[in-house]
Amino acid sequence: MRLGKWVQRHRAGAIAATLLLGAACAALGYNWFAAAENRRQAGVLLAQAETDAGRGDYDQAVRRAAEAARLLPDDERVVGKAELFQTQQIADVRAKEARRADAYRLIGESQKALRRDPQLGLLLALEAVGLEDAPKSRSAVLDALRSGFVTKTLGGHDKGLYQARFSPDGRYVATTGRDDPIALIHDPGTGRRIAALTGHSGWTFDAMFQPGGDLIATVSQDQTCKLWRVPDGTLVGTLTHRGAVEIVDWSADGKRLLTVCNEQQFTALVWDVQSQRPLAELTGHANSVQLARLSPDGKHAVTSGDSGFLRVFGVDTGAEVAQLRGHKTVTAIAFHADSQWLATADAAGTARVFEIPSGLLLRAVQHSDRVTSVCFGTGDRLLTASNDKTARLWDLGLLGEEHGDLRAPRELRTFTGHGGVVASARFDALAQLVVTADEDRRVIVFDAQTGAELARLDLPGIAKSAEFDPHGRVLALPRGQRSGAVVWDFTDTSGTVTMRHDQFVRAAFVADPHLVTVCEDGTVSTWMQPNGRFVDSFALRLGEREAVQAADLDPAGERLAVGTTSGRVAIFARKTGRLLFQLDGHKDRVRSVAFARDGRLLATCSDDRTVCVWNSLDPSCVLRQQLDQPVLACALSPDGILLGTVETGANAARLWTIADGSPRGSAGAHQGQVTWVGFRPTGDAAVVTTSVDRTWQLSDLTGRRLASGTADRPLDRAAFAADGLRLLTAGSSTNHAVQLWELRTDGQPSTPALTFTDHLAAVVSGTFTRDGSQVLTGSRDRTVRLWPTDPVGLARSLPLRALTSDEIAEIVAVSAAPPGPK
Repeated sequence: MRLGKWVQRHRAGAIAATLLLGAACAALGYNWFAAAENRRQAGVLLAQAETDAGRGDYDQAVRRAAEAARLLPDDERVVGKAELFQTQQIADVRAKEARRADAYRLIGESQKALRRDPQLGLLLALEAVGLEDAPKSRSAVLDALRSGFVTKTLGGHDKGLYQARFSPDGRYVATTGRDDPIALIHDPGTGRRIAALTGHSGWTFDAMFQPGGDLIATVSQDQTCKLWRVPDGTLVGTLTHRGAVEIVDWSADGKRLLTVCNEQQFTALVWDVQSQRPLAELTGHANSVQLARLSPDGKHAVTSGDSGFLRVFGVDTGAEVAQLRGHKTVTAIAFHADSQWLATADAAGTARVFEIPSGLLLRAVQHSDRVTSVCFGTGDRLLTASNDKTARLWDLGLLGEEHGDLRAPRELRTFTGHGGVVASARFDALAQLVVTADEDRRVIVFDAQTGAELARLDLPGIAKSAEFDPHGRVLALPRGQRSGAVVWDFTDTSGTVTMRHDQFVRAAFVADPHLVTVCEDGTVSTWMQPNGRFVDSFALRLGEREAVQAADLDPAGERLAVGTTSGRVAIFARKTGRLLFQLDGHKDRVRSVAFARDGRLLATCSDDRTVCVWNSLDPSCVLRQQLDQPVLACALSPDGILLGTVETGANAARLWTIADGSPRGSAGAHQGQVTWVGFRPTGDAAVVTTSVDRTWQLSDLTGRRLASGTADRPLDRAAFAADGLRLLTAGSSTNHAVQLWELRTDGQPSTPALTFTDHLAAVVSGTFTRDGSQVLTGSRDRTVRLWPTDPVGLARSLPLRALTSDEIAEIVAVSAAPPGPK
């Protein structure tokens, strides 16, 4: 009663008190619920942080734990967890830095090991990837693969090698040993011994395979030359002499055989192989015959031994027909493939070229020290090696000139990088590569066109000689007790495959199962995929002083579109070179030609400021646009609706509707000249541009940037993989690297996944194979290279030996050790 009366008398105060009490209760409830929500959120964040830490993502764990600590700043357990994750983050960073340092040491040791043990170099690079899977370590694996990890040692001669030779087809290797009566036949691919030729009773000096046949001839101290069947080693004949037989040589057709014996009488004999009877006995030598060669046509033999001259004999008569004078001590001789020229070398540093059989001196070239080997290449080119630590390539200037003109030959190239006497220099089958061997144990492969060093291998002993087989493998012969011949596949298809050309390469394409290359002079070549073996070539019919400036292959691989320096655009049948259509729409150099994905449309652009879209089947002009500046590049969208163009001076590409030529906006926003434009092949109308400002950008049709990347060089061009998720970019002529990018679409800049650095001049073409496992690049260095996009996965699939943890620890420790006192 009293309370009710009081409330009635103090109604306003009662209401206010009630409201205050309600507000206080509400505040207490809100704070309680807020604290509960904070505890719940903090618990969720800590659980997520635990998960992040469990998978090693300490950065994310620290961020989540810090947020939990902000929600519960007075909770010691939460704050402690945040501090623990931060401590783990610091430890993880330090561990990553230590692993990175070890990875970099392994990369350095890998690069060192490639010269002496390519397989060890590859294993070390793979270990570096295991420590840090980063572009630098993946590129180190690629370097190891392209250096040729495949080496095989052919053993079997306990007292060391005397001679080792490839068979003409590269299927076999024959070796002879010091003080050893047995010659061995090996499989160079596996290193397996196939046969032992056991029939001589004295030291076997040499073993040489019959060109184009199935025989091998061995010569021995036991006064015989024996003929054996390859590969089973069946004895098929014995040619008996009057002294130890030290030298053997075949004619190019394998029908005649030259042998030399140097006991009792210094004599060379030429045999008919089929009848196993002597055709000629070449006598008259006053001293032992040190060198002897049978001409490739089998008509003449040249011997060296007598002081001051060499003897030339006619095989059919056995008579001496000429004496080659001018040398005091002859060190090497070699016939040209056409048998008309003979190259000789001497200890005074001179190499001479004589006409055979007249004996007329044609040319002489000079080193500063003893010349150790001579070898003819294509045409009238001569390769020499010397004690002056160089090999040299000469243009003799003989073709088309009168014999007897002693104009000094022109030195084309000097091959340097040797630490000792260069004991031999030889061409590969196409005379595009040179392999040298020196007494500092090095074998080096050079590009014959540029003189650039491509690869090197350190041998276990002094390198006596090195030669190529038809497949590009190298057979190296080291000296030393228990040394075995080494077969080195430096261009093994597990790494980079190189296709060499005589002219600048303008474009390279994939046309399964082939690769197609187009040179500036109009030569179209076909190669096998994936090993890069040459198939055939033909020349497109171009006008006088007309050169290919741009080319593209239709998606079916049947038609080749070519734009020339004169402004002509032509479509040829890819397999035959037959002209299908000529498109007359430009008056100046054609900069780019590009087929649409279905092959029906073709876009072309020119320095005459025009861009055209053609129906490539009629052919008829669908669209012709006159622009304000010369047009550098053009491209068609996958659906054939849009055209992209790049003009001189522009920092963005322009887009056009093909149906009516109306503008559709622009793509890319660069700080410098845009150099290339292309569409992503996945059909989402995304446009990629490259620029001299070192960047590439992927944009949609509104100009919104989807992805980007920054290289360390100006960029000239790009190419997409079929999935649209990887991009290939090529640098300018000042840096010839090619980079592979995995596109990021989360707003963060993309970084290169792999860098390829083999080209020696501007890269003018690049494309992925259809399955994306390899990339094909063409360059003005006259090469096209095919290389793997996943070198790590490829390397791990190879039959490599295991690298022990002790080996790794020792290598890392030695590499990390500070240098000792000098």
